[in-house]
Amino acid sequence: MSICVPETASALGSPHPVMARWRAAADAALHHTLGRLRALLLSWHQRRRDRSDLRRLPGYLLRDIGLDLEDARQEMCKPFWQA
Repeated sequence: MSICVPETASALGSPHPVMARWRAAADAALHHTLGRLRALLLSWHQRRRDRSDLRRLPGYLLRDIGLDLEDARQEMCKPFWQA
């Protein structure tokens, strides 16, 4: 994905070196930002799925993983964006 940036073309049609560096830096920043956004969305999805799975566990399995019913309820009631 690239960002549209007006370029000053030389006689050969190649972009000015400063504009080329700026475009490369902008593309790298965009790629980094989209990667972080993807990681955030994946972590939110995982939390939602984990809390949904926790909701379906019976009491004896909750105790088996070291949680009591109140701890499980607190975790299940958290919104997906809250760690």
